[in-house]
Amino acid sequence: TVVTPNLREAEILTGQTITSRADMVQAAQRLVALGAQNVLLKGGTLLAGDEAVDVLYDGTTATFLTQAKIPEAKMYHNGAGCTLSASLAANLGQTADVLAAAQDAKEFVWYGIKSGVDLNHTFDVGNVWQGARRAEK
Repeated sequence: TVVTPNLREAEILTGQTITSRADMVQAAQRLVALGAQNVLLKGGTLLAGDEAVDVLYDGTTATFLTQAKIPEAKMYHNGAGCTLSASLAANLGQTADVLAAAQDAKEFVWYGIKSGVDLNHTFDVGNVWQGARRAEK
């Protein structure tokens, strides 16, 4: 129903470089042409600017999903892609609205990154905390 590549995965699958929102849309269109029904292309923090940008493309319409980038010395993004796709799948089990499911999944992951947990004291990265949104709200 939905494929969820990150920018680097989408570059490999499409053979193109992705450095802008327009590139993201073009890559998503190419992935739909390869057979995907919907593409949630995760740009995350790799594009320039203050927003973490993803794009959902349904074969007709490209919708940008944005959240403020989380300025942290230590990034708690390990597991973000897996958490996003799992949250999206769980949401799709409750609704057929792919856009609503994707928007909620993006918010869920944003809270998880914002309140992430250390892997250990050796690494300067940490894990997404999947319980963060529930705890904060």
